Amino acid sequence: MALQTRLSRTLPDQITITNYEAYQVRIARDGDEYSASFTWTKYADQKAALQAAVEWRDRLLAILPPAVNGKGSFRRKPMKGKVSWGRVGVTRHIKRDQRRPGRPKYLVFGVNWTDHDGEPRIKQFQAGRVETLTWEEELHAALTAEAFRTHWEFSRSKNVPFDPEPYLEWKETCLYPFEPDRLSANSGVDCNAD
Repeated sequence: MALQTRLSRTLPDQITITNYEAYQVRIARDGDEYSASFTWTKYADQKAALQAAVEWRDRLLAILPPAVNGKGSFRRKPMKGKVSWGRVGVTRHIKRDQRRPGRPKYLVFGVNWTDHDGEPRIKQFQAGRVETLTWEEELHAALTAEAFRTHWEFSRSKNVPFDPEPYLEWKETCLYPFEPDRLSANSGVDCNAD
């Protein structure tokens, strides 16, 4: 086992040794896995098998979308088992407030993002109490969540710091649609202005 571990450390990315008899290539994208095995006995020697594995990997990487953990890359579709609303990274769900009598339900839009330290975060936009919620309140929360995610993706793709501060007063401010020209903290307009 120690020999296999040492050999694996010197191999190209996405390539491992299986049972000391083959190279295996494994690439995962959006919850799907692509793999192939290159048995040493099918090639002239181990070097030829490794070369075939590298060539197969490179051909596949050329046609697959970039890994979502790469800088500036994002999922094109939700991961299997995940539910997105409108786009990847934004969810719509009902949340109960356990602290209040009757445990009222609230409609919430959640946005997944990563802060400047690489820590995963969720920004929540609570549209309002389900029983009294208006369509305008729901639309405002949905569009703000969309703008937040777009703003974060834009900042990440341009390698500039993302500042979530403008979204603190989101209930009173219209920050959508996101436009890169309006990146200052006062970039929103009063939602109630006619």
